[in-house]
Amino acid sequence: MRVLMLEPSGWGGIALYTHALCSALVEQGVEVRLLNNMHRDDLIHLNRGYEVIPVVQGDAWRDEWKRLRQQIDTWKPDVFHMQALISSRRDVLAFLRHRMFDDQVRYVVTAHNILPHEAALFEETAYRWLYRLSDGVIIHSQASQKKLERLAPSLPTPTSVIHHGHYGLLFENTAVNREEALVSLGLSEGRYIVCFGVIRPYKGVDWLLRSVASIKDWPADLKVLVAGKPMAGVTDESLETLRSELGLEDRVVLRLQYFDEAAIPTVFEVSDLMAFPYREIDQSGVMLAALAAGKAVLCTPVGAFPEMIDESIGFVAGHSDQDSFSSALSKALEMQESWKEMGEKALTIANSRFAWGSAAAETKQFYQMLCYGK
Repeated sequence: MRVLMLEPSGWGGIALYTHALCSALVEQGVEVRLLNNMHRDDLIHLNRGYEVIPVVQGDAWRDEWKRLRQQIDTWKPDVFHMQALISSRRDVLAFLRHRMFDDQVRYVVTAHNILPHEAALFEETAYRWLYRLSDGVIIHSQASQKKLERLAPSLPTPTSVIHHGHYGLLFENTAVNREEALVSLGLSEGRYIVCFGVIRPYKGVDWLLRSVASIKDWPADLKVLVAGKPMAGVTDESLETLRSELGLEDRVVLRLQYFDEAAIPTVFEVSDLMAFPYREIDQSGVMLAALAAGKAVLCTPVGAFPEMIDESIGFVAGHSDQDSFSSALSKALEMQESWKEMGEKALTIANSRFAWGSAAAETKQFYQMLCYGK
């Protein structure tokens, strides 16, 4: 089995996911080549047991796909597996060409999100056709399966629900301790609820801050750390203004910057509880990292979260709204003594339910079904 994997960005959660999957597929006996970005590769320091070929340049779409086709035609893989697209609307043309002329290679798409978080005009139509023209679609939860069915009813393309593996590799061979982490982040002693990751409107950081403000008897030794780079209309100024308006300068610490993979263990080290006040999501790599770091979680019931989190490892709001999240936060504060035990259970679950070995085995089986009908 020969698989040509595409991850065009070279950074962030999907790049990390792709590395972990490629490594696990190699252990399953699959020959893997990764096509990635020529200008950025944040994971170059990792030990890779597969070949990496930088081809994506960020230039004209036609030139990008010419280089991709050269790799496909030269290596002749069984599967061309896309972890992310080059251009959602224009890639339809490449998939259409594949359907018209390719008899051997199978095009597989992993739909980490059924639709982009900030979908542009006509993207729903583009993604609907992409899924129809591909040979197989991998998704991560039953919630995503239902969302895909709503977007593309009677989809003829085979799909497979394969769990997202955990991100324990982030915490391997790290020697940072809590005291060092606090100093590195410029934090005072105490306990922290951490909301981590790129900050976009759907992440609901405003819900988190308003929920914190609604708690009258806030513990004196507890603070909230919001750590991540604002994007997509969220700005440093808007978050700082909201914190000031709510009078939360003594409860909420903002570290509004991008944290690369090497810095992530430092952020997680100071966390006593991880917060996910999301308005919507399909699946979250940060959630998988939280479980692998042995952290209890507080979240809304969106996407895959209700399938992953129960009362033994976290707190799930009754609904995805401001008031419900506030109620869940209140409950979490009432049960502070259980956070450590919940985190220990979360780590056990990460290593069992969300292991990369089983995810890769299911992915290989899906490849074989598409290529050989078995």
